[in-house]
Amino acid sequence: MNTNAEMCTECEMDGAVLPSIESFQMRLKLPKVYYLFYEFFFKAVVGEGLFKRRFVEGKRFGTNILEAFAHAILVNNYFAWLYDYYYKNPGTTLKTEYDLPVQGQANGREGTAANEDDDRLFCGDLDEVEIALPHDGVKEYQLVTNEVATQEAYKAAQEASEMVRKEALANISPNSSNNRRDGHVHVQSYGKVKSLLRSDTSFSSPVENRAAAKEMTKKKRKCMRELKIYTGSGAKKSRRDSDKFKGWSEEGKMFMVKMTKAIKDDVESGVHGEWEKMYRKISAAVYTSDDPEEESESAEVDYSVLMCEV
Repeated sequence: MNTNAEMCTECEMDGAVLPSIESFQMRLKLPKVYYLFYEFFFKAVVGEGLFKRRFVEGKRFGTNILEAFAHAILVNNYFAWLYDYYYKNPGTTLKTEYDLPVQGQANGREGTAANEDDDRLFCGDLDEVEIALPHDGVKEYQLVTNEVATQEAYKAAQEASEMVRKEALANISPNSSNNRRDGHVHVQSYGKVKSLLRSDTSFSSPVENRAAAKEMTKKKRKCMRELKIYTGSGAKKSRRDSDKFKGWSEEGKMFMVKMTKAIKDDVESGVHGEWEKMYRKISAAVYTSDDPEEESESAEVDYSVLMCEV
């Protein structure tokens, strides 16, 4: 199973909402979502073997450019991957942030009455905890649980996370003055995913022969190419052999430049290093042995091992 399909499957089983591109781009301000980015995307770009080796050695997991490239891969392929998941799982109940009621008219999907669980964001192993951002002279990220001793810190971290998430959602809300062009493009792309699925019922029909199966595969690949943001069939791409971004649109190139700079700024400020320390602590809590190669899929996170520094 590829990492994106694995994330979608876990999200659906959890009954939570899949983070939007905008939430992933909150990066270090939304650490529970950034944990997903490291687990499902950055690790895949670095290479799982090298990623685990750097975990053991205590080294930084990847360069500024490599981390930015992982973001670009995520943005470029997000809707193609979603289409592929929906295509292969016609009865899926997976919901994304683009499905939330505020998006109802924009994405062509009916919004539903919200309750406190309807928009619970998927965050993997971190459902029962919050991660407090560095603040008021505290330079470290802090992991807190909803217990009597840490209830106040938990609530403060939860409220801070909700504010950042509102900022992310404002970037894709068609009714917000904060709406950005790329957010509008993403809403349109999600609408196209749903439109393609509605117009093609072959994915839920039995395949009669090899020729029909081949034609279905060809059609699906064509749809996925159309849904790629920076390298899709509709993107204006560079074709110069000397261009290291050959095949990517100008928007994709600019995204890489801006993201690389943002990551570099975080590294120089020290906040990126503090985030990777927290990521290591969370990851270490899911290992069932001293060997990080032996990670149990069913292991529960032992948060108590992280509480000593809170």
